[in-house]
Amino acid sequence: MGRAKNIEEQDAIEEQDAPQVRPPKRPLGAFIIYYKKQVEMMKAEGIVKISKAVKDEITKKWNNLDDDSKLEYRREARENCENYANLKHNIPCKPRKTHNDDDGENLVWYKASQGFDNGEEES
Repeated sequence: MGRAKNIEEQDAIEEQDAPQVRPPKRPLGAFIIYYKKQVEMMKAEGIVKISKAVKDEITKKWNNLDDDSKLEYRREARENCENYANLKHNIPCKPRKTHNDDDGENLVWYKASQGFDNGEEES
């Protein structure tokens, strides 16, 4: 590849070369798991379009379920949450971009933003 003209181009080239590790998607809650299963069942029965009335019906069914029936979905949601936590901790954080200037511009800006711009030093 050619030589980068500025820092932004260099960062873009480095991001293209680096392998893309995407963070995991957030886990689904118990209601959403129930909702998706109900929609799958309805589509299997032949209901193609899921209207607001159908969504409201699924919500009423969920609200009328007893706690024992909801427990299955809550367990699945808890397992998804635990898996998510394990996956999230195994993905490295994106390193912060820092630009070291020889003239100390960033240091001056930092001190000014933190209230040290009047000649006071940190203690």
